[in-house]
Amino acid sequence: MLRQGKPTPPNRARFDLASGRHSAFMEVRKPLSIKDTEMTITTVTAVVTDTNKRLRGSIPVQVEFDAYGPVRVQHAGQIYRYTGKEGRSLDRDLATREMATIDDARLWMTLDALQIWED
Repeated sequence: MLRQGKPTPPNRARFDLASGRHSAFMEVRKPLSIKDTEMTITTVTAVVTDTNKRLRGSIPVQVEFDAYGPVRVQHAGQIYRYTGKEGRSLDRDLATREMATIDDARLWMTLDALQIWED
């Protein structure tokens, strides 16, 4: 004989294992204070390396920083925004951020924006 559980009220969702598992991997950041959200815009001369690891030289780029690193970059006539991905460069072990345009052109740059690797 099968036992039936209590019916789920219409205003209450059932637990979904897939969404519960997904939420375990979500990154939760502390809310920023007003002081932390101030942006600074500056022009930096960055050393740019292309996709084939060839040095393109020192190129001036306009960068907008938040308290943690670059969030917006104007480079090669396009505007790149921070995607939320962070990493480290393998050759120099520097902290980096991934930036992307609306057309999905991507680059990685150091937190001080002095080095850029085009993807």
